[in-house]
Amino acid sequence: MRHPDVSLLTHLGTQNVRAIPTFLADSTSQSPGSLVGVTVGLPGLKAESASERLDDFGPTSACTLAEPETHRLLLEMSQRGRQRNTVSYLQFLDPAARAADFVDAVLEEQAQHAPDALITPWLTHGTTATSAELEATREFAILSSRHPLTSEYPLLMGAGVAETMVRDDDARSEFCAELLDCPELPLYLRVHVISPGSYGQYSDGAVLRGLAELVSDISANGREVILPQSGLVGWLMTAFGSRCFGTGITSSLQRFAPAVGRGGGGRRLNWYFAPGLLGFVLRDELRLLENIDGFELCGCPYCPQLDLRRGGSWDPDTAGLHYLWWCRALADESRAADFPREVVSSRLARAAALWQRVQRSQVRLDQRSKPLHLESWSAAVGAA
Repeated sequence: MRHPDVSLLTHLGTQNVRAIPTFLADSTSQSPGSLVGVTVGLPGLKAESASERLDDFGPTSACTLAEPETHRLLLEMSQRGRQRNTVSYLQFLDPAARAADFVDAVLEEQAQHAPDALITPWLTHGTTATSAELEATREFAILSSRHPLTSEYPLLMGAGVAETMVRDDDARSEFCAELLDCPELPLYLRVHVISPGSYGQYSDGAVLRGLAELVSDISANGREVILPQSGLVGWLMTAFGSRCFGTGITSSLQRFAPAVGRGGGGRRLNWYFAPGLLGFVLRDELRLLENIDGFELCGCPYCPQLDLRRGGSWDPDTAGLHYLWWCRALADESRAADFPREVVSSRLARAAALWQRVQRSQVRLDQRSKPLHLESWSAAVGAA
């Protein structure tokens, strides 16, 4: 059965239930060739709500997924999501001990919401000192590939890995070898990292280089790689063969790590995605940047609805739509290129040059707005 073809996965959070449908509908009308999908996290929504939303998204989405988020099974029960007492697979205390029952429960739960594909369960490798989680993930994938539901739905192989494993050459090689020994399914890979603060971009150079090698090796062996909830780091990895990345609007859903509990959190500031810098700046800083040579305000359909004046009103959902518009544009650009790495490198070079001009000017940005990630991102693309 054919697997869904998608370049960008939008993740629906509890705070942005109107923005994501707007973006999907606009993508269908504005850019019919765009391959934009949507994921709904099952642990955070009531079953009827998840089904209703997936049904609504169907006509305007290239792919709908009911995300099982089975990495939560390594957490205490209180952190497994709002539906931990109603969704059967969230109540397993030791999924590996009852692997067949666990797989059946996870796949059946997804199928109830009629997604376009099913995701095999996984546990996160690197959360303990053993390979038990990786072995369980492999067993889950084998059992899933034999499940009767695979005759009705395409299958994606879920997997999770901690940044410590990605950073270490030997551990990463072992992880890659185990994945390639699993059923030959598109890989739905989550990487768990220590997230940067606020809307900052992830910048651990060793992890980025390791992930680039991992994605490149897996892709070279004929396996498609999907990086859900990876934000702009996911776009960076299109340079190495990743076919799809995922993001949401809130900072927790943009981060290169899974959110636990409710997204957002803390005092909400007015963050604006500056495409020229490939990162976020505070809205009040735009007036300082607009006179920098090469800095251009966006011409997307959503920016005219934003009040970009200092101290004006601010709609975070509209700002989020602007960000998603750019994620789609970046995904489409990489997807259409014969050599995506050259496209990504060019974007990074222009962003670094703009940042140098900002530094030479009298503009002083908030520390959280500085695109300090550009150096490690450029190094990762250049080194791999």
